[in-house]
Amino acid sequence: MAMVDKKKNKPSYLQAVVNAADQPPKPKYNQEEFIFPASDTKGHSSPIGFRCKSGYLREVDVVIAARKFPYKTSSDLLRHALHAHLHYLAELEPKIKMRLSVLDTAVELARAQQMLLKYQQTVREIATTVEQLTREGLAGEARKLVKNIMQEIEDDPIEDAWKDRLRRELLEKYGYLFPSRGVVLD
Repeated sequence: MAMVDKKKNKPSYLQAVVNAADQPPKPKYNQEEFIFPASDTKGHSSPIGFRCKSGYLREVDVVIAARKFPYKTSSDLLRHALHAHLHYLAELEPKIKMRLSVLDTAVELARAQQMLLKYQQTVREIATTVEQLTREGLAGEARKLVKNIMQEIEDDPIEDAWKDRLRRELLEKYGYLFPSRGVVLD
């Protein structure tokens, strides 16, 4: 029985809370904006180092350990901080001639290359596993794996071209595992 406020014919507060709990949380930010590759597309990079109070590094470690941001190392956070601060300084003093647009372009190219490599690696790993399961007569396990991967893709709150491409490729390659020629997600 649905909980509906009969006067206004809309879901009750309780039903709205229940429905909201079923939805994946909306991301607070675009994770991609936090990722700054350590090198350009040709592998070039420059080391940087400086001294600071140990309290800062403790706080950086706390942020990394919390896993709320897509930082895997303190270097990831510091590259992002440097990028953000250079843009901040450019806004404060626009007359200083910085070539941030060139750096931004290089970052976007490196990000795109990283995403393509991750995508290709993921597709290869799925293909290897599904082919091995199918060869060993475990089509049901292969079907279950593909269905679980498709569910993970659907549950990912970020909609982008990579997600669409992976979804499409999985349906094209492994649709044969499903009698209805499509994956039915629960």
